[in-house]
Amino acid sequence: MALRYRIGRAFRWRPTQACELSDLIRIHGEADAPMIALANGHESGWSVCWSVGSRLLLDLLLDAWRSSREPIGTRAMAALEEVQRRFPARAQALLPDEPDDLSGPPGGTLLLATLDGATCRLDWIGPDLGLVIRGGAAVARTIPHTLRELARAQGMREEDVSTVPPIVLRSISEHVTPGVDPRPDSLTCSLEAGDCVLLVNDDLLRAVPAADLAACASTHPDPQALAEELVRRAFEGGQIAYAAAAAVRCDAAS
Repeated sequence: MALRYRIGRAFRWRPTQACELSDLIRIHGEADAPMIALANGHESGWSVCWSVGSRLLLDLLLDAWRSSREPIGTRAMAALEEVQRRFPARAQALLPDEPDDLSGPPGGTLLLATLDGATCRLDWIGPDLGLVIRGGAAVARTIPHTLRELARAQGMREEDVSTVPPIVLRSISEHVTPGVDPRPDSLTCSLEAGDCVLLVNDDLLRAVPAADLAACASTHPDPQALAEELVRRAFEGGQIAYAAAAAVRCDAAS
């Protein structure tokens, strides 16, 4: 099936440091095969968000993406692995020299959606969420790399999962959590006309549950309006540092 994609993106930022939309979300590629990436950088183990680090993550990702000769379906994993290799040293060089700083090294997270024909591939490392929504329900979703999701996978009762802190276990950093696989994950999903592909950061997800994301997607056919609505709801729903959303609407190609 041939599909046409319409893409929307939005963000809102609470910290005082300067930030632009392109620091958090980038779109690359042709209209019939785009790649959408969402990033979040951390200047230390305790920070919430770092726009300079996010910008570096996306710059490195696009450099690796453009230079790769891999097929488009597998290029994302190779690009993510290259970012993992290069980001820690480049990010450390952006920080002031503070040898007594015990807050941890800089790090970051990335979530990618690669759309090619009627196929969506999601690649990620970190806590952000990617969804493929059809008919008001998620037919595919990423699993955030957090302690909460690990507890769920190990069989904890669902009513107790919310008591587990959403600590990030896997990120792009020189620090690797003992016993945790540091590699990115990926999944592939077939697309149909009318589907919505949605990427949101973890702060937005904490304020707007995944079920509400799917319901909102079913009532907003315009992807730009959807992205803006989700960011608005996130800031109404809780005290968060920032919210970022990218939405893709899949239409039948004429």
